[in-house]
Amino acid sequence: MIQRQTKPFQFPWLGTILLSVLVGVLLVALRRFAKPDSSDAVIRHSVDTRSDDAFKYWTAEKMRNTKNTTMPHLTAPDRGKKRSRRSPHTSDPEHS
Repeated sequence: MIQRQTKPFQFPWLGTILLSVLVGVLLVALRRFAKPDSSDAVIRHSVDTRSDDAFKYWTAEKMRNTKNTTMPHLTAPDRGKKRSRRSPHTSDPEHS
């Protein structure tokens, strides 16, 4: 008796392309409709004061009487940001 040789199931090209397009559309849809983090949201404030009024308020005398303020010193990077740990390329002709 002759045994038939069976090939393993090969996914047709059209099916592969359709599956790739479907996965791409799904990823785009998930990214588009995902809710943004509340900490990353852009907050807009409207200002009702005209710029001319602010310019008139800050006279030379008021600017002379202002006091410096201390700004916070941040040494630790934000947890959400990933810093590159690679060193700059030394093979770059501009830096040699």
